[in-house]
Amino acid sequence: MPIGNNSTWMSKLTGTFAVFALAALGGIVVLSGTDRIASYAMRSPSLLGWPYDTGASTSRATQALIGDGPASAVPLIQRSIITDPLDSRIVGLLGRARLLAGDEAAAETAFRVSGELGWRDPNTQIYWMGEALKVGDTKVAAERLDALLRQFPNFEARDQLIAALFQSPDGKTELAKRLKLAPSWTEVFANPSKDLPAEEVVGRGEVMRLVGRGVFECAKSTRLVNSLIALDLVRDATALWRTNCLGPTSLIYDGGFESIDTTQTTGGFDWQLSNRGDVDIQVEGATPGSRRLQVTVNAANTVPVLSQLVVLSPGTYRLTWRNPDTEASAARAISVSLSCKLGISNALPGAPDDMAKDSYGQNFKLDSACSAQRLVFWLAPKAPVHLDDVILRPIE
Repeated sequence: MPIGNNSTWMSKLTGTFAVFALAALGGIVVLSGTDRIASYAMRSPSLLGWPYDTGASTSRATQALIGDGPASAVPLIQRSIITDPLDSRIVGLLGRARLLAGDEAAAETAFRVSGELGWRDPNTQIYWMGEALKVGDTKVAAERLDALLRQFPNFEARDQLIAALFQSPDGKTELAKRLKLAPSWTEVFANPSKDLPAEEVVGRGEVMRLVGRGVFECAKSTRLVNSLIALDLVRDATALWRTNCLGPTSLIYDGGFESIDTTQTTGGFDWQLSNRGDVDIQVEGATPGSRRLQVTVNAANTVPVLSQLVVLSPGTYRLTWRNPDTEASAARAISVSLSCKLGISNALPGAPDDMAKDSYGQNFKLDSACSAQRLVFWLAPKAPVHLDDVILRPIE
């Protein structure tokens, strides 16, 4: 055979081999990629039966454990361990399977191994949390729950695990200690699902009060506060609100209107603004400490323009407010009520107060007729006013 033909034949063979090599490499890359995805997404497509099918076998083992039980899952788990014996998730899955099969000794052995591999497996964290609760060690139980939720804040069994810790006498206290460190799951803790049992909603409020100020911002407390109000647990709601929202000088939240947002629908113990088309409420001032409201009514009658729900013990209270840059005649168009029911018959006009310039006030005597009172500002038509520095204090 001529040398030229020989060279051409070798060139074609080399090219064909390169194509097959690239195709094989591409196949391995695809297999590896889908297998890696299967490690975290059980339903994703993956191939079982090749030498490095760790993700596929782990995924199928998890599905088998949920569907058919431990007997069908264990062989798949063992295959995963052979391919990756240092993965704590796989060993933890074996521990869970052994536990479901009733072999507690084998389960403990597996969970000890997975614990030594780095505590990154939810099954392992849950197991040792449960073991800690069995012996009354709520400190360790809270640490294990914290470690789990720092990695997986939206873990599907989160609410059940929190509820389990609440059953121990010191569980709420220990959980509060972990939350004081401001972990990544504080927001999901403060935003319970709508179907959470009432006692667990109350328990979360207790924990948040134990944590104190600095971790849960006022805005992040609103959903839990609203949940407590919806359960008619107004005193629990106001205790939580006061912990995270109220300043030291007043029983009213945001009396200076520094946090008010006229574009949002508010709830809880925040200011409720009139949504009537004939009431105009504007926020003036862009810098902290300078904000105030400008309110005008274009209705035919006096109407409520601003209100806030408050929970007060029986006694006498003094409400004061300022009407800066407001004509005296317009300031007299304001009246206020603090009572169980919304009605202008309960409204009283303000009287000049000597404590500050442009300041007005009114006293209210409250009994135990209701668990919560509604503070309402009323305004007559065609009397534009500025409103600021609303303060409510008990009279001793």
